[in-house]
Amino acid sequence: MEFDNEPLLLDITRYFKHDESVYVYPYLYSSSRERDVIHYHDFYELVIVRSGSGEHITKDGSYAIYPGDAFLIRPGDRHGYCNLRQLELINLLYRPEKLHYLLDEISETDGYNFFFETDPELTGKFRFKERMTLTPEVMLKVEELTGLMVHEQSGSCSGRDLMIKVIFVQLLTLISRNFEKNQLTDDEVGEITRIIRYLEKHSRDKVNLPKLASRFGKSVSSLSRLFKNTLNITPIAYLIRLRLTKAAEELISSSAPVSEIAAGYGFQDSNYFSKMFSRQFGVSPREYRRNHRSG
Repeated sequence: MEFDNEPLLLDITRYFKHDESVYVYPYLYSSSRERDVIHYHDFYELVIVRSGSGEHITKDGSYAIYPGDAFLIRPGDRHGYCNLRQLELINLLYRPEKLHYLLDEISETDGYNFFFETDPELTGKFRFKERMTLTPEVMLKVEELTGLMVHEQSGSCSGRDLMIKVIFVQLLTLISRNFEKNQLTDDEVGEITRIIRYLEKHSRDKVNLPKLASRFGKSVSSLSRLFKNTLNITPIAYLIRLRLTKAAEELISSSAPVSEIAAGYGFQDSNYFSKMFSRQFGVSPREYRRNHRSG
C-alpha cells in the first residue's frame, strides 16, 4: 500500500542505544489519538498487544489487532497504527546479533525459525496471518516476564543486563512454543524454512545453486520456483541480501576493515560490495558503521 506521508526513521537512542541488545518499552496511546505516525527503525521489534484495539498498517496492507496478538517488525519495515481504541502495546526492542550466544539453542526450534525468521520474508498466501494470538496462559506469563524486565531496566543491580537478556530469551521461547502448538505450516513453508536455516549457518561458505538444490533433493528449476513462490526472490538474490545483512552486523560489532568483512562474505570486489550495500541500506558501509556507533 502507499503511505500517506514519507515514513520517518524512529530515533529512540536516548532509551535504546546502539550498543544495547534488549529494551522493553510499554506504550499506551492517548484516548484522543486515532493515528500513529508511519515510521521505521534499525532494530527488531516484537510487539504484543496488552489491551485495546486498532489497525496495524504495513506496506502489504493493514489488519486489525486485539489483546494477545503478537507480531514482529524487522529493521527497515515501514509501519504504523490507526483506528486506535485505548491501544496499549508491549514493545520489545532487540538486536539479535548481540544475543547469538543466548539464542543458539532456541534458534534450532521450528517455532522460532518460522515465526521469527521465515514468516516476515514470506509473500502472498504463504505468509502467516501477519500475527499470532497468544493463549491466555501464555499472555499471563508474558505480562509477568515483561514486568520483571521493566523492574530490572529501572534498577542498577549487578548483572542487570544479563538478567534482562535471560528473561527476554524465556519470553521468546514461550512465544515459539505457542506457535508450534497452535499453528500449522504449509509443506513448502517447511522446505523454505529449512533452506533459510541452512543458508544462515553457511552464509560465509561458497554456495552455488546446483549444490544447494541437490542438498535438499531438488532440481535447480524447482528450487528457484520454491523461492519465487514463497519469497518472491531468486535463491542467489536471497543469499546476497543475507550476506549483506550479516556484513552489516559485523560492521557494527567489529573493527575489521570493510574490505576484509566484504571478502569474508564472498564479495572479493569491495566496490561491488559497497554498491550492493548502499542499494540495500541506503548508505555506504563506512557511513553505516559510523551512524551505528554514534549512539
